[in-house]
Amino acid sequence: MSGQPTTNPILDAELDVEDSQFTKEQLIHINSYLPELTKEVQKHNPGFRGHCAALIEWKKATAASLMEEDLFKPLRSMMQKKSEEVIQRRYTNYINNTLKCQHLLQLVSSSSGSSTNDGVSSTISEIFAGNNLDALEAEKDIVRKEYPDLTGGPLHTKALKCLWDAADQDLWEKAAADLAKDISANQKEFPALIAKALHGLCTRERLGSTLMMFLYAFHDENDGIMSGIVYTGYNAKWKKEIAFELEDHGAYAASWEHHADILLPRKTVRMLHDEEGLPLFPDLDIMNGSASQLIQQLQEYFDALWEFSWPQDAKFSTIPWGNISSSPKIYYDTTIFTFPAPLIFPAMQSNPMVIFSITQYLQTICKTTPFRFREKTEIEALLVTQAQLAEAEGNTSDAFDTSNPAENQQSSSPVLPTMSQFPAEGLSMSLPALLPVSTLTPTLAPPSLPFIVSVSNPAENRQTQLPSASPDFPMTSPSLPEIPPLSPRASLPASPLLPMPAPPSPSSILSDSLSAIRPRGISQGRRGKGLQGSRCIPTDQEPGVRPMTREGVERSDGQQKSSRKRKAPEMVPSLVTNGAPQAKRKRKNGEAHFWTIVEGL
Repeated sequence: MSGQPTTNPILDAELDVEDSQFTKEQLIHINSYLPELTKEVQKHNPGFRGHCAALIEWKKATAASLMEEDLFKPLRSMMQKKSEEVIQRRYTNYINNTLKCQHLLQLVSSSSGSSTNDGVSSTISEIFAGNNLDALEAEKDIVRKEYPDLTGGPLHTKALKCLWDAADQDLWEKAAADLAKDISANQKEFPALIAKALHGLCTRERLGSTLMMFLYAFHDENDGIMSGIVYTGYNAKWKKEIAFELEDHGAYAASWEHHADILLPRKTVRMLHDEEGLPLFPDLDIMNGSASQLIQQLQEYFDALWEFSWPQDAKFSTIPWGNISSSPKIYYDTTIFTFPAPLIFPAMQSNPMVIFSITQYLQTICKTTPFRFREKTEIEALLVTQAQLAEAEGNTSDAFDTSNPAENQQSSSPVLPTMSQFPAEGLSMSLPALLPVSTLTPTLAPPSLPFIVSVSNPAENRQTQLPSASPDFPMTSPSLPEIPPLSPRASLPASPLLPMPAPPSPSSILSDSLSAIRPRGISQGRRGKGLQGSRCIPTDQEPGVRPMTREGVERSDGQQKSSRKRKAPEMVPSLVTNGAPQAKRKRKNGEAHFWTIVEGL
């Protein structure tokens, strides 16, 4: 400003609290190295990117060299280390408060972008003028002849307006809009533009003496973080700018960058493909990535793989995760790809450890044998084969619908036969879904007669007779179809107790059968042991049958539990097990206990 004394950073050695230990001659000598420091900055860190090892070494060496001179001899001994730190800090402040501010002002003056007060029309005119310099100069000559009094800015504006009126304005407006969408260019110009805007706001003296600090951060085109801090200040009393910076600027800037990196959403990592077009899993930084970021990347990777194996067409469907979890070998080669955890993507989201392990596995195999789903034709052929096998086995309920594999989300719960699957006539048949053939063979009887269950046992043959159906205990569930009445028992064919092979071991029966027929609500306490080894026999249904007892059960510690008699429970047919008889103990203290009748254990 005019009328203000000019200052020389080398000669003007203003004292502050820390610099008060130096004399004026010492400060002038320290500042004499500032031109050399400026050259070092332009050489090693012209963009002011923060930490620079070369500049740090220069400041340390220069401070140590100064302290060896005779001028600084009084500051040696115990104060030497502190004095060197003060000199280094003075050089650091000069870089941040003087050189960096000058760099920003140069960016503002050389920037071709619009200012904060400029509108879109100004941007369009600048683009138009920059691309038509020769035509603009020719138009100025024409306008100057018509308006001799116009010079300078008015002449330029008049000539530009004449050219603009004759130009294709829609074309140039589109070009300006495309330029405004150039995010990368806008991000590079933003620090200079915001510094100019804040500087103008402070120098208007509407706020008095002012200090401002502006933090910004955004992702660049490579998904990296671009962040920084813009400082500006103004001394309204002395009509001069205030150059300042936080003492812990480096730590503060690093903390802000880390915080912004957490909050700002990341773009998807660009998916690479091999020569065949197969998507390849990207090389991610697992240690620094969050579980949510890995989940998003896995989802997009599997979607790309599925689209590669099942090309997008009119019947394109989403990934059938339900089928993949139940029958993985149909959708990918399980002999080649052995995941560290089941590939059930929706369920994996709740377990970060599984997410990290599968991500690491995909990164490992991507270098040798990248993961892939089977091709569409191969998947369809395997689905048809599975459906044919299921139909041949008479278990069509487990077959897949090959029309749309995305809608074939199988249930993991076992499928139990219903009463409608049994014949309506008095035929003897086995229950393959419940117990082995050698264990239980039911024979249907008329509703008016007791329900007879023939049990085969190599040691002894017994018949257990249950009460007939009554209103209190219906034989069928309301959701199941009614069994049609049967002919009288006299007309039914005899159901002899056929000799059966030796029963399987209790462990095999339990593993194959009890998991499928165990009703919900079975007590897990002491009485629950009856489900594993006791036999329940009614006392008054057939002559010569022993009273119901609870025989000894082998305990896990090898000891035999003592047998004790119990009162015969009330016997009812179990609807939960689709007709398998079940004994029910009357309530005691508000709790009911159940046992499923299983002979031959």
